[in-house]
Amino acid sequence: MVALESDTFQRRRPYGRHPTNNETPMDPRQVTMVVTVSLIAVVAMLKLVIDAALRWRELRASTSTNQIERRLERIELALESISVEVERTGEAQRFAARLSSPMPDVTPSRVIRAITPH
Repeated sequence: MVALESDTFQRRRPYGRHPTNNETPMDPRQVTMVVTVSLIAVVAMLKLVIDAALRWRELRASTSTNQIERRLERIELALESISVEVERTGEAQRFAARLSSPMPDVTPSRVIRAITPH
């Protein structure tokens, strides 16, 4: 185990990054600044993604509402025209039934004369 650690240190491939003689570790203020800047960047990206998702959802909802309203208008127009045609068909059937029914005898059995005053 000791041989492995010393061999790794000599080849400069340590498991973790250790400062060499020329390098100095970051002081706590630098670490805090790097973490703060990274956190701000992550929060900004999350806000952009959430805003884009909300805008997309609103756009999709308004588009579907407009589509539903247009479709309902077309259905109303179609229903109105169908009801007019059904009414015309009913009138035509009543007329045809009246024509095909036997007509009662309208000739009077006795002629009544009206007396007019002139």
